Amino acid sequence: DGLQIEGAEQMTKAVVGDTTYLYMASRTSDTLSSFRVEPDGTLTLVETIGDDATLFLDTAKTVASAEVDGSTYVIASGADIASGAVGGVSVFEVNADGTLTNTSNFADTGTTFLTNIFGQMEVLDTGSAVYVYFGDGTDDGLTVMELQSGGFLVENQNLDDDGTLNLKTARSPHVVSVAGEKFLIVGGFSDDGLSVFSIDEINGTLINTQNINDDGSNFLGNTQEVTSASVGGSTFVYVASFLNSAGIGGIGGIGIFEMDSLGQLTFREGVADDATLELSGAIVLRTVSFGGQDYIVALGLFDDG
Repeated sequence: DGLQIEGAEQMTKAVVGDTTYLYMASRTSDTLSSFRVEPDGTLTLVETIGDDATLFLDTAKTVASAEVDGSTYVIASGADIASGAVGGVSVFEVNADGTLTNTSNFADTGTTFLTNIFGQMEVLDTGSAVYVYFGDGTDDGLTVMELQSGGFLVENQNLDDDGTLNLKTARSPHVVSVAGEKFLIVGGFSDDGLSVFSIDEINGTLINTQNINDDGSNFLGNTQEVTSASVGGSTFVYVASFLNSAGIGGIGGIGIFEMDSLGQLTFREGVADDATLELSGAIVLRTVSFGGQDYIVALGLFDDG
């Protein structure tokens, strides 16, 4: 069928004129594929870009999109860690027909944390600049970069895991806005916890405001993806727990926290896997809005659902 999407993990979208395109990263095929979304919702393959000596699409796992100065860019990352390859990020400009043109490639330098980007990369557009946040699951840290005009990435900050931060096997940074302030929340899978940072919107850099570890009841065991939603004027943060150490119901669940304007999280309740839910090995969380209502969609790896 011409598709090279084996091991597809993530997609992002870009809108050009009246047309929506989807971009899919495939870790087994080592590709970045472009699809046009037709009026009836079906997909038409536009192109497939394979890994080469300059791109970072080997075992491509993460992909995101952003707009800078009227141009739209797709950012992808990958590296064959098993073979000792250097990780990094490739940036592509989206053309009028949905095809992609490579604009830059940024290799991990040893001081950056781009070796093995886990889960999502997070994009923040402040209106005056676009920042991209990467969590490295192998080297245990965070890298903050600015996406500049022309599709070039500039390194702004690197944060290493230490005895305080929960960045061991860091994954899926997530931006939350509360009362006009912006915060970044990162899950540390091997630290069984979260780290929260305030964001300086002048340069995108981070200041740590809170660190929370699993206490046996707050559903932070093997922390995975994080998402958020506003309900009745309050901001709630939802955390996927791959292994629910609370021991309630089953393996896996969702921890629910409320965030205040100082970037402090307070645990409210947890949802444990049971015979009716598909939360065993909870790994992916998304907030979906429909009909004026927010919904949290979760994927349970061990439940295949």
